[in-house]
Amino acid sequence: MKKNEAKHPVLLRLGAFLLDVMEIYVPAISFLVIFLVFIYQIFSRYMLSAPVSWSFDITMTLYVYAIMLGACYTLREKEHITFSMLYDMAGEKGKLAMRLCGNLLVLSVFILSWPSCFHYAWTIVTSQIKKTSVLFIPYKYLYIPMIFLMADSIVRLGISVIKDIRGIAIKKKESEAS
Repeated sequence: MKKNEAKHPVLLRLGAFLLDVMEIYVPAISFLVIFLVFIYQIFSRYMLSAPVSWSFDITMTLYVYAIMLGACYTLREKEHITFSMLYDMAGEKGKLAMRLCGNLLVLSVFILSWPSCFHYAWTIVTSQIKKTSVLFIPYKYLYIPMIFLMADSIVRLGISVIKDIRGIAIKKKESEAS
């Protein structure tokens, strides 16, 4: 058991559960509802000859949730798409350097864009004017996953960068000792 797990096991389990809800269950439920709305839309249009106009608002909103929150999960599991031909051919030090440079680049982009994205999303959150065309869903609910995606990515990439820097420091100490 790790040191932090011994101090706060309930908080860690709760945090892990909330991350699972945001990164796994919300996107899965979103895709399920998107599919059901799609089927209903087809049935309504071709069988009942009464197309529904609200389906676009629902599918658009849920698609954003599924993609943004699902991206958080792929980052957690390191299952995102990578072009790793050069990475796979490199040695251990080369892989470490490439991973560190890539993570630092993406992390710096996320950190630099955080204030603008947060300000934009917060402006929409506080604004009651902008809503979807049919169901009048406030856009503030549409942009909440973007803030979560950015915060989650910054934390995960930061942890990865710190681990890689520690790995470099440990390897440096090992090479100096020998």
